[in-house]
Amino acid sequence: MWVMSGRSWRKAASRDCCKPCVDPVTRSAKPEPVSLRLRLALFGAAVVALTLLIFGGLLYALLSRSVSSNQDDALRARAQSAAHALEGTSFTAQPVIAPADLGSSTDIYLEVLDTNGLPLYTTAQLSGTPPPIPAGLLDQASSHHGAFATGGDSKQGTQLRMYALPYFHGYVVTGQSTRVPASNLSGVLVFLVVSAVPALLAALLASWLVAGRALRPLRVVAGTADEIARTRDFSRRLAAGRSRDEVALLSASFNRMLEALEDAYRKVAAALDAQRRFVADASHELRTPLATIQGNAGLLVHGPDVGEDV
Repeated sequence: MWVMSGRSWRKAASRDCCKPCVDPVTRSAKPEPVSLRLRLALFGAAVVALTLLIFGGLLYALLSRSVSSNQDDALRARAQSAAHALEGTSFTAQPVIAPADLGSSTDIYLEVLDTNGLPLYTTAQLSGTPPPIPAGLLDQASSHHGAFATGGDSKQGTQLRMYALPYFHGYVVTGQSTRVPASNLSGVLVFLVVSAVPALLAALLASWLVAGRALRPLRVVAGTADEIARTRDFSRRLAAGRSRDEVALLSASFNRMLEALEDAYRKVAAALDAQRRFVADASHELRTPLATIQGNAGLLVHGPDVGEDV
């Protein structure tokens, strides 16, 4: 629409001009579709990854229980052996000779306590003192003839798994750092992660190959369809597979469609041929009368005048 501006006319901006301009290249830019083969391969790899994750989680949980149980069994056996050796003897306080540092050692240590819970002998120390006994451990050991507990030095971050067993003159306590089962489990975890990588790659490759083999008949169908569309040879047919899978059903349906198209194309061709013959016959039949009419018309134009009686 044109409007008056001062002494000149200018074209007013229409309402559509207020819309933001979008680059047609940007508007048409779309991500490339992912092929069906790649999607099938990724799906197969995802299924294998989920299976490995579930299997690894179950295996890790079972090994965690097994490692903890093995540590408890070792502590119990060591305490029972020491208590059996101390039976019938009056054990007194013994000096500590080169005790192990539990801050770095992962060996099983032994500690002998009197009936009041005071240490008489120990093979390891934590921060320069005998390992602390968790509260209530000795009472539970007396009540249940042996008990487990976890304690240590929270400042140093050292955790100990302990087992207390009462005997006639006091208690026998065995313990070990919890880093032992944690170290074993970390090794198992590393093994699971490292072994999962080649397994996933192998699953992805296998899924890619299987998907390619499964989709090969579809590529043959697509190629044949393009060739038929280019040559218009509706007499061609797809090879019927021996199996009765989805691809074979698709090929059979495609062949039935080609038969229908061939029949329709044949009927159209026959109708066009009949039309051409009719036009040719009509033109031949009309040629002689038209020539006669044309000759008589020329005679009337260029010949002598003919009376009205004629």
